[in-house]
Amino acid sequence: MKKLFLLVLLLIVTHIYSQDKRFEEVYQECIYKSLPDNGKNLKRYIDGFEQHLISLKILNSKNGKSYLELFKTLAEGRRYPSEYKYSYIDSINTLEIKILPHNKECIENAMKHESYANYFMRFFDKKDYEIYQNSDSIDLKNILKETYEKMRENDYELDFYRHQLFIILFLINEIDRLDNEVLPD
Repeated sequence: MKKLFLLVLLLIVTHIYSQDKRFEEVYQECIYKSLPDNGKNLKRYIDGFEQHLISLKILNSKNGKSYLELFKTLAEGRRYPSEYKYSYIDSINTLEIKILPHNKECIENAMKHESYANYFMRFFDKKDYEIYQNSDSIDLKNILKETYEKMRENDYELDFYRHQLFIILFLINEIDRLDNEVLPD
């Protein structure tokens, strides 16, 4: 009887704990576990690039408000120097992992988590989906603006969102670089 009670208690605690986890945490934990070093190098690269952006005054600090401010300036069309001394993308590519655009196995597992519906409903609605499906071009500024409006300071306590913002910063700079490249005749 005591064992049954402990088993039921363990299941209840596990269920309560799992409901407190967000989809983003489940996904990021899966990414870390898929790496040979349990994500230590990826965490180090995230922290290192964050420090680099702070030293360049692109980020003011490590807090969520600073990340939101950076996201807001990107959504407003501001651009930052693309020639960093520290290349986030090059660093994470040395890990030889499948995280760009995402690790398929981790995303599938995380989508099974009960918090996925909350994540999906927060960032995607039917109207936006239909607009982007029927569009021949992508309005990056509008997408960034709409996403910014859905972000919260505490999101940036999670490596998931810090990583995603670093990827967005890289992609914006790459798009700008390609747009400014002169093609040979």
